[in-house]
Amino acid sequence: MTSNDNARDGGDSGDHADPSDDGAGWDEVSTTRVVLVRHGESHWNVQRRLQGHSGSGLSPAGHDQARAVADWLAATLGSAPVVSSDLQRARETAGHVASALASDVVEDPDLRERSWGAWEGRTVEELTAEGSDAWRRRATGEDVAGEVGGESGPDLAARVVPAIRRHAADREAVVVVSHGGSIWHGLHGLLGLPAMTLGGVANTGVSEVLLTGDGHAWLQSYNLRGHLGPDGLPAARSAAGARHRA
Repeated sequence: MTSNDNARDGGDSGDHADPSDDGAGWDEVSTTRVVLVRHGESHWNVQRRLQGHSGSGLSPAGHDQARAVADWLAATLGSAPVVSSDLQRARETAGHVASALASDVVEDPDLRERSWGAWEGRTVEELTAEGSDAWRRRATGEDVAGEVGGESGPDLAARVVPAIRRHAADREAVVVVSHGGSIWHGLHGLLGLPAMTLGGVANTGVSEVLLTGDGHAWLQSYNLRGHLGPDGLPAARSAAGARHRA
């Protein structure tokens, strides 16, 4: 997948429109592995509260998830710089990742989750019981955040995509710890995908994009959760629990 509209529509005859061409190969193009990680489970995730720019730190399970993804990334990447949203749940996740990758954490507010305005801090149950028209339309996939003082999807992508490109510049690899909405809208914007193409992003789900120096973006993987078991806990812990229950 490419973020270049001309290449997608067949209007770009450049050597790098298709990396499988007999022309220039990957070894002739500067590339960066961008590994996008959603934060671990937060206390507000457990309470089903809309977080946005507010929210809480990680739950105990969230810390376990963050340690598990950190170990998995260390085995996969070895070492890489780590950048993070400046919100607490992302910073705590990034701390575990950076420790495993022998790196520091650089915070960037442009990687924050979208603002949900007046809905921040309210639970799904509260908003459902209230039954507002905007909440009902949100359930159908309509982008209504701006109506409650929040941030639209396009506005979110407009700050996240440049941030990803900025942190990827002149690097072989970078780990970006962010949020479900930021990653989801960021990837749709970066890859030029139609709305609602990708599924949701799980806590500590890992996605990877390959960015080329000439501006193309290629999706390598999406929402990988090999470090987690089916119950969302670290895989080793889930397996041990399953053996105990048996």
